[in-house]
Amino acid sequence: MEAIPEAASIAQEDNVILKLLKAELTQHMREVLYLHYFAGYSGSEIAEYFHISRQAVNKTKKAALRRLKEQFLSLNKQFMQFMTN
Repeated sequence: MEAIPEAASIAQEDNVILKLLKAELTQHMREVLYLHYFAGYSGSEIAEYFHISRQAVNKTKKAALRRLKEQFLSLNKQFMQFMTN
């Protein structure tokens, strides 16, 4: 039976994955996602901050999340191929 990875090792791997995923986003996409999901700002507040429409904020969030999903699925596929070899 394989040993269960230590929490520090898992956290380090998670950190690497997050860095890879973030690399696929523009600075603006990262800022919009951060302000919305981590700082708790509404779409209207973010729009006012960047002097853009609320629709532009929503479009940016949607594009960023789509890009993260695609990148995550690609990494997951690569990982699964690695694990089966």
